[in-house]
Amino acid sequence: MGNRQTSAHLTRLELEALSDQDNASRAAREHFLQCAACQQQAAEGQRLERALEQLARVAPAEDLAERIIAALPRQAQEPNANPWLGAATLIAAMLGFALAYQTAFTLRANGAFELVSDYTLQPEIVTTYPTQAWEALAAAVPWMTLAVSLVMLTIALVLTYRWTSRRGMRASG
Repeated sequence: MGNRQTSAHLTRLELEALSDQDNASRAAREHFLQCAACQQQAAEGQRLERALEQLARVAPAEDLAERIIAALPRQAQEPNANPWLGAATLIAAMLGFALAYQTAFTLRANGAFELVSDYTLQPEIVTTYPTQAWEALAAAVPWMTLAVSLVMLTIALVLTYRWTSRRGMRASG
């Protein structure tokens, strides 16, 4: 609690610490013994605590949760249902998977898998001719198809997340 000037009164925390002598500072104890205002404030706090202890416990109403939920804004209870979200999710997923399949087929047709296999089995090709090795691999990759399929799969994942989170919110509400 630190050093205390005798002109300042004790804070609420310092008054509470006086009940436990280990937590109260020496200056706070000395101030308390000399200050009628702090003694009166501590006595008032003790009276209030005794009065609160004597109050009977009241059980909450059985329908309290329902009343709280009913008082919430309508938008928080039921999200706007979009009937097209499920269809858009399915279409995006189908396009994404079709494009991913097309990308894999094109990679195989262009020999990209064989190049990677050769580079793995004979790494000296890449270390001896790095520019030519990477150019050959880059030429075998259908970059536009790969990019579009990744975008469509990402869109499908985002739509799936939104669709399932909205359905979950509706089911739990």
